[in-house]
Amino acid sequence: MNIYKSTGFECEKALPNSPEDLFNQSEVIYDLNGDRRTLTVIYLRYFDEYLKEQGIYDAEQTGVPFYEIAALLIIMKQKEFDDGRRLFFNDTKAFLNAFNQEDIDEALSLHRPQSA
Repeated sequence: MNIYKSTGFECEKALPNSPEDLFNQSEVIYDLNGDRRTLTVIYLRYFDEYLKEQGIYDAEQTGVPFYEIAALLIIMKQKEFDDGRRLFFNDTKAFLNAFNQEDIDEALSLHRPQSA
């Protein structure tokens, strides 16, 4: 698998009454068996704080926000997502089960914020 881009951002409100600012979006563009694919992951922003509180991931220590590697971590565990797949997580347990915590260091080394 070749990683072309791993990035993300904090969502912002499009309308005053929308809940978008409660979410982060993560995206990874990768090559699997010659096919270029994209995985988009949207999750509650609270999970970043939870990961820090539990000692799982601290963006201040790594210098990389978790939303930049979240989709990458998920694709590392679950490689066979269809092109254009979007995942949404609003449950802490399901989010934590979607990736392997042991893969965080490797994901940081594979992290590609810009197109390769």
